[in-house]
Amino acid sequence: MRTTPEENTLMGEWIAGKLNQMTGPVRFLIPEGGVSSLDAPGQAFHDPEADKALFDSLYNSFQQTSQRKLLRVPAHINDQDFAEALVNALNEINPIEKGLRNAFIERKFLNEKFHDMKKRGIPLVGGGAGTGLSAKCEEEGGIDLIVIYNSGRYRMAGRGSLSGLMAYGNANEIVLEMAQEVLPVVNHTPVLAGVNGTDPFCIFDNYLDQIKTLGFSGVQNFPTVGLIDGNFRSNLEETGMSYGLEIDLIRLAHQKNFLQPPMSLMKRIPRQWLKQVLISLYAILALSTGGSIGAETALKLEQCPSLVDQWAEGSTQVNQDIIILVHGGPVSMPDDAQFVLDNTQACHGFYGASSMERLPTEKALKEQTRAFKKLKFK
Repeated sequence: MRTTPEENTLMGEWIAGKLNQMTGPVRFLIPEGGVSSLDAPGQAFHDPEADKALFDSLYNSFQQTSQRKLLRVPAHINDQDFAEALVNALNEINPIEKGLRNAFIERKFLNEKFHDMKKRGIPLVGGGAGTGLSAKCEEEGGIDLIVIYNSGRYRMAGRGSLSGLMAYGNANEIVLEMAQEVLPVVNHTPVLAGVNGTDPFCIFDNYLDQIKTLGFSGVQNFPTVGLIDGNFRSNLEETGMSYGLEIDLIRLAHQKNFLQPPMSLMKRIPRQWLKQVLISLYAILALSTGGSIGAETALKLEQCPSLVDQWAEGSTQVNQDIIILVHGGPVSMPDDAQFVLDNTQACHGFYGASSMERLPTEKALKEQTRAFKKLKFK
């Protein structure tokens, strides 16, 4: 059913009246080539005379201001030219600063990049970021990947990293909050999200789609029950909060084309993970030492290389392409990481959280404060 020119004139006046009440910014585009979505090439459904009456009525009644503009586009509403005009108008009133919005990066591209680094003997370095400033500085320093998870927020708030395993906040919601702070200031580095795979209130299919839309390129299982043992761990496994749920999370992330370098403790590597096309695994030695909130109980640095090689041997028997990153414990400074790399057969890089942002921050702030305290006046 088509409208008449008279009806379209009245309709145009009514639409313009509504638009004139808007304070803007507003861009109203007129597709002068026709407005019927039912049109097909060579088979126009619209009435050119009625359309002209609508367009003229809109143009004559529309009150243009610096914020409110009417644009006449010489194209049909279904044409590519009109679609491009719409996009340009949207960008004009809602500009996106180029280079500041991190975007999802395909796993295939990251796999190729990181395996090429491994082949060329270039260590892969990843880091945690609890603040936007940490992420920004890490990227400027040349980091290969960034991970954000709830412990990062606690860590940079002066609390121990194990706060992330306690009931101090919803880990998956915290990551969404941190995304607003971190992702806009990361230009090109892949950012991974730490996801609590045992959260019984999370619909993971939807959640992973959400973080992918935000711009996360990967998923890591953190907080993880893998850090827990003894009776408490047994009780978790028996009451539906098991490590198996984290395996399911990593599997789902793989299906959604995420990079998924899972965290796993020594001698606790699920074969289900290793059989998948995973780019890397983190060899967690222990909680990072050093600084004002670091752990005091840890392995000796000299013990680490042999343990990493033992761990890597079991992994590479299942998946020879895996990339091994060492993390935590006494490996907290660049020299520590270099010692491990120099004395292992199958370690390809380092992932640091406290060592990447907390320890450098503590050191710099203390030294700067002490330097200012040495000031003198006459």
